[in-house]
Amino acid sequence: MLAVLYGHSGYGQSAPEQVVGVVQDGNGDALIGVSVLAKNESTGHTNGTTTDAEGMFSFNRLPLGGPYTFTFRYIGFEPHVLTGYTIKEGEKVSLMVKLKTAESKLNEVVVIGYGQNTRRNITTAISSVDPTDVADRNVPSANQLLQGQVAGVNLTVSNGTPGGASRVNIRGVSSINGDNEPLYVVDGIPLSKARASYNYTGEFIQDPLSLINPSDIESIEVLKDAASAAIYGSRAANGVILITTKQGRKGEPKISVSQVSGIQMMPKKLNLLNPQEYISLQQEAVDNYNRDMNLSPGKSGYIDIGKVLGNVPADPYDVNWQDLIINEGAATHQTDFSFSGSSNTVKYYTSVGYQNLEGLLKNSALERYSLRTNLDFTPNKVLNFGLRFGGNYTNSSSAPNGDQGTALFQRSLEQRPYDRIYKDDGTFNIGGKDILRHNGVQVLENDQIEDKNYQALINLYGNVNFLKYFTWHTAYNAELRFGRGFRHQTRLHPYASGKGLTIDIRNNRLSQNIDNTLTFFKNWGDLNTEAMVGYTYYQDAYDFNHAQGTEFPSDDFRHITSATVTTAIGDANKYAMESYLGRVQLDYKGRYFLSSSLRYDGSSKFHKDNRYAYFPSVSAGWVFTSENFFPTAEWLEFGKLRASWGKTGNQDGIGIYSYMPLASGGYNYGAETGLSVTSLGNLDLKWETTRQTNYGLDLSFLNGRLALTYDYFIKKTDDLLYNVPTLATSGFTHRTTNIGSMENKGHEFTLTSVNMEKDRFRWSTSLNMASIRNKVTSLIGDEPIQVGGWNAIIPGQPLGVFYGYKQLGLYQTLEEIPEALQKQGVRPGDMIFEDLDGNNLINSADLSVIGSAQPDLYGGLTNNVEIGNFDISLFATFSLGNEIAAAWRSGLDHMGGRDYNQVRDTYEDRWTGPGTSNDVPRASKSAYNLKNSSYFVEDASYLRIKNLTIGYKLPSSMLKKLAIQQARVYLSGTNLLTFTGYSGYDPEASSSLDARSFGIDNLVTPQPRAFMAGINVSF
Repeated sequence: MLAVLYGHSGYGQSAPEQVVGVVQDGNGDALIGVSVLAKNESTGHTNGTTTDAEGMFSFNRLPLGGPYTFTFRYIGFEPHVLTGYTIKEGEKVSLMVKLKTAESKLNEVVVIGYGQNTRRNITTAISSVDPTDVADRNVPSANQLLQGQVAGVNLTVSNGTPGGASRVNIRGVSSINGDNEPLYVVDGIPLSKARASYNYTGEFIQDPLSLINPSDIESIEVLKDAASAAIYGSRAANGVILITTKQGRKGEPKISVSQVSGIQMMPKKLNLLNPQEYISLQQEAVDNYNRDMNLSPGKSGYIDIGKVLGNVPADPYDVNWQDLIINEGAATHQTDFSFSGSSNTVKYYTSVGYQNLEGLLKNSALERYSLRTNLDFTPNKVLNFGLRFGGNYTNSSSAPNGDQGTALFQRSLEQRPYDRIYKDDGTFNIGGKDILRHNGVQVLENDQIEDKNYQALINLYGNVNFLKYFTWHTAYNAELRFGRGFRHQTRLHPYASGKGLTIDIRNNRLSQNIDNTLTFFKNWGDLNTEAMVGYTYYQDAYDFNHAQGTEFPSDDFRHITSATVTTAIGDANKYAMESYLGRVQLDYKGRYFLSSSLRYDGSSKFHKDNRYAYFPSVSAGWVFTSENFFPTAEWLEFGKLRASWGKTGNQDGIGIYSYMPLASGGYNYGAETGLSVTSLGNLDLKWETTRQTNYGLDLSFLNGRLALTYDYFIKKTDDLLYNVPTLATSGFTHRTTNIGSMENKGHEFTLTSVNMEKDRFRWSTSLNMASIRNKVTSLIGDEPIQVGGWNAIIPGQPLGVFYGYKQLGLYQTLEEIPEALQKQGVRPGDMIFEDLDGNNLINSADLSVIGSAQPDLYGGLTNNVEIGNFDISLFATFSLGNEIAAAWRSGLDHMGGRDYNQVRDTYEDRWTGPGTSNDVPRASKSAYNLKNSSYFVEDASYLRIKNLTIGYKLPSSMLKKLAIQQARVYLSGTNLLTFTGYSGYDPEASSSLDARSFGIDNLVTPQPRAFMAGINVSF
């Protein structure tokens, strides 16, 4: 920072200006809207102003004397203080100030809910992510920028489909019915959580965040504790993520162009049996089973090996079905162009972008076009207004996989290794008839699946500064989304019954809200005060039409008008919220901080008696290193203790009209149309309520070269919403009810360091990790609620634990086996399951907890090295203690229990006699060993080299000749290595994002390994 003092005479007592100045950034560009505070240290008198469109500011009514201190604050820059200035009669102080880009995390100004603050003064748990640190990763969805970057944020990329949804949990899961996803707010616009895909294809759910171009993002703030998020009230129980897009800065117009291209490939393939090994396994399994059950040809239940093996070709070569469905060398491209700058009164940023990602499965891809325009007008010191507009279009194509019936990976790998794609006449072999499973090549060629989205994000805002201490802010925010899902199966598709099928889905959504806030800021000597009150109204309206047609005259016809049989359904709904909010922030001597907020929410989702609720919070901070009694230590620069408490809510887990009994039309009563009651209401429904307490410690050492942040939290959620089963006599299957409570508690650590900095060499490290324990503390009763075939909700256990039979080993001799089990065909080499009720039988009474998908510890590690013009970034993520239910193994690790192919590893380790194995069972056609058991639950801990980037900045001497400001080329690799003991494709895999059933892998598409080259150029 540079400050210059000039003395002038001749102005007299009526001089209109006592202090004038200009504020610029490091490049000499004017900064608009910088907060400038003048404080008389003798009297405590303060006065404030902001810089205009040219970065200018002035004071003209300051009392004479001093000394005066001038404080400058601007988001993204280090606040700076000038001291020791005296205001004298007839003299003018002129200041030219240059602000440095914020490097110290303590001094950085960050966005909070409905305002901003410096990190030094924050009393809550808020983390920031700089997207420029991860720009080279070319992520398909904006929220993936968070993976491994923030302690306490567990982002799991559950499958590798282009634009597929990720699971994002902030400080654990807090809801049974709800999605447990945070609230995303982009430039003040609360985004709808509704999926951006409309066809059901098993694993692909398009993430709504994939509609936004990550290259347009300036900053991301994560509000983790209830005190920081409570200002968003009933939508903040799962945390809040604030996304701010880029804007122009004063100076010469700037043109930026970036291009990155690369290829993606499978990170791993499963090793299956060849034809000879497959035949040997099935023969062994058939022989063992027939012998165990004393079966011979002609007896009921006898298994004929010929029927198992099917049509074995004369030359049974390995067809390798795995490679037939994979898109090897899938291409990826992204191009971004932006134009930004500022005139005297206008800041502008405009960008266009294009991205194309091909998937690992053939026929899967994501194409995105994006446009953004951000305009900000500051005609004078009183008025400021602007527009932020984002327009996005995506076209995604997907392939059926995961838990879809034609699941490509699982069904293709389960084929007999010699099963052929085509018959001798060139037509497809049919699954279940000519070959064992659905013909994956046939499915890919005869199933077209597309989802299209048109999205507009609109933020219109205005600010009025008046009466010196007040600012009124008003904004209209809207998200418009128009979607279409189209699916056509030709008559050759296995599910089209030789008749063809078309599904056409159209939907529209308009989410809009109006915000009005009034902020008061004043300094009372050593006490800085900021108070805010506001009102916001939110409305979400949605409608859809779903039409289906079958029986087409030929495959040349695809649209529903050509179908013989057509059906259609449609619906429209709307809900609204209104909210009153307020916050007070106090700062005494920059040492003691106190903040409190209150939000009063009302939602149309609840009955009028339960419609409104309060969501308060309070937090405090103490900079203990500023105390006189604290010993001065050069190695400890800063230390602050934080404590907070807050209450937030959740209403995502229920339908819009769940409190009311609902009826639907279109029912036939003796050839007369009529209504039918379709659901029970519950007038007593109320919010899920989360109360969270947080204790934090912030430390900075060695002039900011080392920084540590630690947080401990306890988060308790009551009145959990759940669809409780009802008596069949009611005519309904369930009723939405508040049933219980849940708790999350954990520790978060963030450590950043500059390890070495000398000449043109710099090496920095960032490590974050979290350990969180989740527990369902109460339900209506103590009995487990089973969810599907693998999971359960049990008091005292984490939500959605794996629930099955616990394998204790293998029977080695016949004498070990209870007689009752021997009668069922259990023999040596079969599994020993824990018999909890001691009745020598294995039944539902023996089910128990056999694992959990929730990790014990997770986080990320980043190392950045700069050597001259070269830069190297190495980023890794890790997760410890999480388990995965490898459901796919019941079809590919069956040891002859099914007719499908088999993975090689366990085949080679199978039990073949006493002592040969105590884990992998023998070969047998019995289904006894195929129960959902701990045998199929694996440790999914991993360490993943998520990204390695090597870049080079071209020398300025070379660029000047080309009129280029800056140019950088780079090579980047993602998902390069994964160290894990999991036998499947991907340890992060999950066929569902639901917290009740998370962690089941049906061979979903893994995250691709990618190699890319890119260039960034600025003019």
